[in-house]
Amino acid sequence: MSLFSIIRFNKAILFLAGLAGAAVVFFLLVAFSRDFTVQTDYLVIQQSAETQDFYTLSKSVEYSGNILKEAIASDLFFSEAAKTNYFNAAAFPTDEGERQKAWQKSIAVSQKSAAGILEVTVKRPSSTEAKGIARAISEVLINENALFRSGTKDSMTIKVISGPIVEQNPTLKTMIFSIIAGAIFGMANLLLWIFSRLRRRQ
Repeated sequence: MSLFSIIRFNKAILFLAGLAGAAVVFFLLVAFSRDFTVQTDYLVIQQSAETQDFYTLSKSVEYSGNILKEAIASDLFFSEAAKTNYFNAAAFPTDEGERQKAWQKSIAVSQKSAAGILEVTVKRPSSTEAKGIARAISEVLINENALFRSGTKDSMTIKVISGPIVEQNPTLKTMIFSIIAGAIFGMANLLLWIFSRLRRRQ
């Protein structure tokens, strides 16, 4: 039996399989995704000395960005962010190790090294909490970044160039794509099962 014939005689079953696959994906997205994300992009500006060429300055910015990237995930950064009172620090564990793990799960930092841009994403159950943490991170990065690097306070400037952008997670685009993929996966698995049954009968 050809694939076309199988599809023609099993339209209803294929539809139900696709629906089941889409439902499973939707449930997983809702169950395992945090509710809100806030993304903010920062430009890291390194003050150049007269003897520095462009390449040296670029590598210096990249190095400083990596330092800040690691610093944001640290317990010291959490402590400085908590001092701003922009979010409820009591929502995090009191144990230092557990608190750092929870903090690191709540943030993601990536770097566009060539451009000197840090992308910081905060993930929390409520938009108020996510925005508060994002605001605290901005406060520390812009005003207290000297605590986490070498050099003078004026040797580096950090500016917000995009955001904060608040999105419900998963986004509508992600949800639609994932549901379609789940439906296709469900129908494909059913077709494979039908093919395997037909081969056994032959």
